[in-house]
Amino acid sequence: MKNDSTLPYWALVDQATISATRFLIAVIVGKYGSDAELGLYAAGFGLLVTIVGFQESLITTPYTFCTTQLDKLRQLSFAGSALTFVLIYLSIVTLLLGGAAAALWYFGVNGDFVPILLALALITPTSLLREFTRRWLFAHLRIRIATLLDGLFSAVTLALLLTLVWLDAVSALLALLITGLSSAVIVLCAFQFRRSFKLQRDGMRADFAQKLSFGKWAAGASLLTATMMYFSPWYLIATQGDAAAGLYAACLTLVLLANPLLLGLSGILAPIAARAFSEEGKLGVRRIVTKYLLIVTALLVGFAGFLSLTGDTLLGIVFDASYQGNQYTINILALAMIGIGINFILANGLYALGHPRQDLYAAALGLSVTSLLAWLTQPNNPAQMANCFASGVVAMAIYRIVVFGLFVRK
Repeated sequence: MKNDSTLPYWALVDQATISATRFLIAVIVGKYGSDAELGLYAAGFGLLVTIVGFQESLITTPYTFCTTQLDKLRQLSFAGSALTFVLIYLSIVTLLLGGAAAALWYFGVNGDFVPILLALALITPTSLLREFTRRWLFAHLRIRIATLLDGLFSAVTLALLLTLVWLDAVSALLALLITGLSSAVIVLCAFQFRRSFKLQRDGMRADFAQKLSFGKWAAGASLLTATMMYFSPWYLIATQGDAAAGLYAACLTLVLLANPLLLGLSGILAPIAARAFSEEGKLGVRRIVTKYLLIVTALLVGFAGFLSLTGDTLLGIVFDASYQGNQYTINILALAMIGIGINFILANGLYALGHPRQDLYAAALGLSVTSLLAWLTQPNNPAQMANCFASGVVAMAIYRIVVFGLFVRK
């Protein structure tokens, strides 16, 4: 399995499935709902991404980099500990989301977003369990199975969304609820892997300490990165309204068509880099990271060039003519995507080298630059907001390039 050269292709197919589903959800909400509904969906989905990213960094990322060093018997209990931590985490997050919705409703703050928070509280448990299953399969390079399960998730989700289109009942709230229901289907299917998890108290405290020592930095970096990624629609909703956030979300949706490549390769890179470090040390990690950097950068540059020629036209085709006139925003976000690709690859390299703390510093720098520029320039349209976001991405990339270079030379 480790030497299977087809695994990167399966990882790309898997991520293409997930990204295409997310893209189609956004398109359906924007096209058959409204730009305001798309803005609400983008904000709600952004919060869910932050929640999932925190779990990934705190639990599944340490699991991915640590489980290869254990024997098969120890891996069973280590996986059981990870699952236990996920159950605790999703319980806490669900309570917090429900409490936040109740508080907003009580104080009358942004009433449109209260139902979104309630929906997130309902779908978070199944969404987190589905994502944990996916990452667990990736950690053990069982990527074909992960691809099949994600295909099932996409099929169920899109079938239910098309039913809403037929009923003329598309909304951000129902779109989010559908993703939670589809995730529940995958969780039921994942029950077949129960023999790969051994729940026991002995060693759970040590497992928690091991994951926490690594995961606290990765979790912080993931939280800051996801917050930076969706800071723009949140900011535009708060200052300019749902429609401006919807226009920004539409441009970002086109740019995120690159996600199958970016996230697919990044997903397979984590276990490969972990194995490279255990077998070859720093030189192995440098070799793998350099290879993936060259591939990802070249492809993303080509993608940015394509969008520079067709972006505004695609907005009109995918959504409708009212979304057009935002080519500059698309150009800036497409350039930012190149930087995001570089950041993703280097972050995995830093994790493999055992330096997740530096990844946190990079994410903090990126969010600080984005929010500081927003405060200084007071952006009042999607294009100006895109400039702030792209600047934060560039700052992160420069920091990670310098730090990774220093560590692999030591």
